[in-house]
Amino acid sequence: MAEFSDSVAGNEDQSTSADFHLEATDGGFLFLRDGFSISDANFESDGLDLILTSTDGGQLTVEGFFNQENPPELVSADGAQISGDMAG
Repeated sequence: MAEFSDSVAGNEDQSTSADFHLEATDGGFLFLRDGFSISDANFESDGLDLILTSTDGGQLTVEGFFNQENPPELVSADGAQISGDMAG
């Protein structure tokens, strides 16, 4: 189950080779990279960005996510989907 927390304080030095950045768009869908499932991800906010951390420690940053009037739905390659409102 996906979790949400308010900040990523203390995670600045936790970088892995599996880190990716995407830019949020208003509404629509945002398709996540292959192998990154939102089903098991931890959701965190960092300013206007949404940070998703997978169980293996890889991170995906959705830049400007919280700056969108209608945040996009997140869709992972395994078919898991979460509305922008639920992710934020």
